[in-house]
Amino acid sequence: MRVQADRLSWTANGKRILRGVTIDVRPGETLGVIGPNGSGKSTLLRCLAGLRVPSAGTVRFDGADITRFTPRQLARKVAFVEQDAHVASELRVADVVALGRTPYRSPWRGLREEDHAVVAEELARMDISHLRDRPWRSLSGGERQRAHIARGLAQRTPCLLLDEPANHLDIRHQLDLLTTLAASPATVLIAVHDLTLAARFCDRLALLAGGEIVATGTPAEVLTPDRVRSVFAVDARLETDRRGHPFVSLHPLTDPAHPIAGSRPSPAPATEQPSPVLTVDQGELA
Repeated sequence: MRVQADRLSWTANGKRILRGVTIDVRPGETLGVIGPNGSGKSTLLRCLAGLRVPSAGTVRFDGADITRFTPRQLARKVAFVEQDAHVASELRVADVVALGRTPYRSPWRGLREEDHAVVAEELARMDISHLRDRPWRSLSGGERQRAHIARGLAQRTPCLLLDEPANHLDIRHQLDLLTTLAASPATVLIAVHDLTLAARFCDRLALLAGGEIVATGTPAEVLTPDRVRSVFAVDARLETDRRGHPFVSLHPLTDPAHPIAGSRPSPAPATEQPSPVLTVDQGELA
């Protein structure tokens, strides 16, 4: 499904959070939405999901304005996985994942055999089949996150929106998740902080800063040293590991002229011994 936002803006309490954002995501594409904290990533995803009404601009799915859809129609087109969704503590994990089947069932009818099969499939995909009967309150943060993602996948929509889904996940499950999303036939928009994960698994990136789109394009086009330095206030270089996977090498700024770096303490004198640095080859994690 093609997802488009045209000159999208959103204001809260007199403050402009999004400013004229325009994006065009092709069917089946994985778009990484990156940017520093407060840049508007979550707000953009919520507008695309129809959960926030933009103060200006439009959102279109396959050319149709999403305001034309009923809530049930919209829920069959897009699934949204939030950072911290609230769930009743007495629900079981399988019950939470089954919420993804809500757009396809009557409120007076229980789960069909097909629904149970979808729930079982997504529990297995997220490696939480063994947790299916556990109460929500007993789960760790990472286990809850995987259950939320399974719920989104169980919705079986042509578009997936995920707001920092790798948060709380260990390294293995981060890689498993991003591999799953990249291989999905759905159109995927994912807000992500880890630039290496974004570069490795996303077809294109959209870089937000101050509520505006700074750049869109392939990871190599977007993650230039000057642009990353300007937006994130770090020194960065997009490199390739020995297995051919891209990764982003990051270092603190040392230029005191930078408005952020200049407010930090001066570097230690050259006579002091530097702290040991652990370097992890991203290829070894694959």
